[in-house]
Amino acid sequence: MICTIYKITNLVNNKPYIGQTWKNDLQKYFNKSHIYVKGRIKLYRAIHKYGAQNFHIEPIAYASHQEDADQAEDSFITKYDSIKNGYNIRRGGARGLHSEETKRKISEAGLGRRHSEETRRQMSLSHNGKVFSQQTKAKMSGAKAGKRVSPDTEFKKGHTANRMFTSEQETMMVSRYQELKSSYKVADIFGCNNTTVLNIVKRHAQHG
Repeated sequence: MICTIYKITNLVNNKPYIGQTWKNDLQKYFNKSHIYVKGRIKLYRAIHKYGAQNFHIEPIAYASHQEDADQAEDSFITKYDSIKNGYNIRRGGARGLHSEETKRKISEAGLGRRHSEETRRQMSLSHNGKVFSQQTKAKMSGAKAGKRVSPDTEFKKGHTANRMFTSEQETMMVSRYQELKSSYKVADIFGCNNTTVLNIVKRHAQHG
């Protein structure tokens, strides 16, 4: 199989997006993948603003190995400066890193923000009156003894179940749920668990 490094160009403002795919039919791939996917939010918004008909996709390089494809993609992202002046949000390759600009925007959007004083107060009140007996504490401690938790699990424990979202992010989440019809897919996109997605969708439906 051959990997295609491609360039998507906005015909209105000439802004590019560089990507890669192992699919054979490039145009068919674009037609199916230009909707929102993780890592392409800038491209998604641009296509919805200007219309898919105003975007042109073309192959610019080929590679037979993933490592070569990653290097080529990264090289063209640099060549076309498509992070600053285009629709890429990170360096090329399957393990591309967020640019400093992207990390700043994510921070400003409120992702990973600290709980407000009011939220922390309510969380504290919700635990008031819960006094575990020594026997219960011993059972809880014993249940955890010997369990090895992976770094990935530790990350998810701290960053998914209690994830806080802005109203704008919740609206986008509801929209994605209506399109994908899967709380698990939406949860993967927004970095939370599917229960959080379902609770937000339910709350918006009640107040909609």
